[in-house]
Amino acid sequence: MGTKTIEWRDQRVPTVKVESMGSYKGPGGLSGLVTVWITDDERALPVRAKMKVSVGPVTLTLLPEPADERPPHASLTPAGPGHGAVGE
Repeated sequence: MGTKTIEWRDQRVPTVKVESMGSYKGPGGLSGLVTVWITDDERALPVRAKMKVSVGPVTLTLLPEPADERPPHASLTPAGPGHGAVGE
């Protein structure tokens, strides 16, 4: 684990780099080292991941979701009293 600034959405973003080594063989042939970059802020967004699958190495990058294509259940309103929080 360590910190690294990466290019994401045309910006330099500070991230925390997390690596996990597994001795497993998952769906699609996922195996070995998985590296994930998570934004180093209160959002902690997983913005990039690298791994090996049966067809070769794969890099996943989080893309922005246009506001007009947000699913109906998505909300920018924080959960809490009066906002549909669990237990209300």
